[in-house]
Amino acid sequence: MGLADNPTNSHQRHEDDTSTDDIELQRLTDDLDEQASAENPSAGICSCCTRPCCAPCGKDQGPESRASRLSEWCFAPLWYFSFIGGYLLLCLLINLLCPAATISPLYDIGGNADAVALFLCAMSAAIVGGIVVFVGRREPDRKQAVRVLAKRSLVLVCMYLVVCLPAYYSAKESLYHDVDSDGSTFATEFEFEGMDGVKMKGLTSVMKSDSSSGKDESEITHYPVVFCGGTGINMYGNVYAVRNFLYDWLSQVEEPVAFDYYTFSYRGFKPNLGHLPSEDNIIGDSSKLFDYVKELYPGQRPLLFAHSLGTGPATALLEKFGDNEAVGPACAGLAMPYSTMHQTINELGFYTPLILMPVIDGWNSNKRIRNMGADVPLVILSAGMDELIAPHHQSKQWEAAAAKEKKLFYSADTDHNDLRTPITLHLAQHLEFMDSCIAQV
Repeated sequence: MGLADNPTNSHQRHEDDTSTDDIELQRLTDDLDEQASAENPSAGICSCCTRPCCAPCGKDQGPESRASRLSEWCFAPLWYFSFIGGYLLLCLLINLLCPAATISPLYDIGGNADAVALFLCAMSAAIVGGIVVFVGRREPDRKQAVRVLAKRSLVLVCMYLVVCLPAYYSAKESLYHDVDSDGSTFATEFEFEGMDGVKMKGLTSVMKSDSSSGKDESEITHYPVVFCGGTGINMYGNVYAVRNFLYDWLSQVEEPVAFDYYTFSYRGFKPNLGHLPSEDNIIGDSSKLFDYVKELYPGQRPLLFAHSLGTGPATALLEKFGDNEAVGPACAGLAMPYSTMHQTINELGFYTPLILMPVIDGWNSNKRIRNMGADVPLVILSAGMDELIAPHHQSKQWEAAAAKEKKLFYSADTDHNDLRTPITLHLAQHLEFMDSCIAQV
């Protein structure tokens, strides 16, 4: 029997031919895969990213599959963490430029337009950082990388809009809240028409000089006072706060005089419940109260005093009346005012709330006080141990005020709610200021 007829040799040749065919088939398949990958790099790989990804991966399912299209949104945690990290680094840089709430490069921000501009700058910086991190990974297809980046950015914007809604109501609750008690034993409630015709309740009381004791009411000269209180307090607490401005002068004046002071609770504060407070309606209601008091005292200009949050509407009134002495206040006393609410909140939150500024009322008092009447005497109280509003707010506002006669009463060891100490430390100047107020009435 010859070799050609050997069954064993014939079987061996058949196996060799089959193996060669398999190798050729595999080689052809690899060539086709390489060609397909060259034409469409996203095929055969996870089209969302090469890092840990929470979305379904489109590998081996083709670029048009549902899973592949979904994966292009790529909810990759590392990318979002890098975005947030970039934003926090920006906040850290601002804090390094503004240690201990001293003068910041963002000091004069205010108004929603400026806040939106700052927000867009912060967003742009973070997105640029994201582009550097993402595109810099040498993606095989830059168009694919940009498309995924755009979709991620859209997801991020949607997440921001979702966060803005609770942040808006949280800001309202933080800025405008009432924790004070009800009622007052020596004050009388009244009602006036606020902004948009809303009926508002206020409180009034009288504070007389020692020399008016035993005098007939017709012998006592009454001067009107309007007071705008802070947050965390309503009109029942305001009647105690305003007395700090009046007590020392009344205790020393020899004439029988009295101050009739008027205040009210902001919308949402007891007893003016059922309304959502805002910068616009607080200013509008304060203006309506001022007009109401002027009608009760024809020919007289009310004295205007305010504390904390109330210095915002007070400076808005000073801007509104400007140099119109016939209708404006006789003088103004501002206790612990703020330059802008945006700046105050940023300092309290170490600038991390910067991204939420568009949903927070701006209260740009620094801008408004520049437009006050030059002939309106002004005094500003400042507390060195203020836990809410840093003293540099008051010094900057004092510098910005257009008043020709203005005084700054600073007390190094005073907290936010202590109105008496700055006055007693500068008593002589305070008495001069009150004399100027009476002369303007």
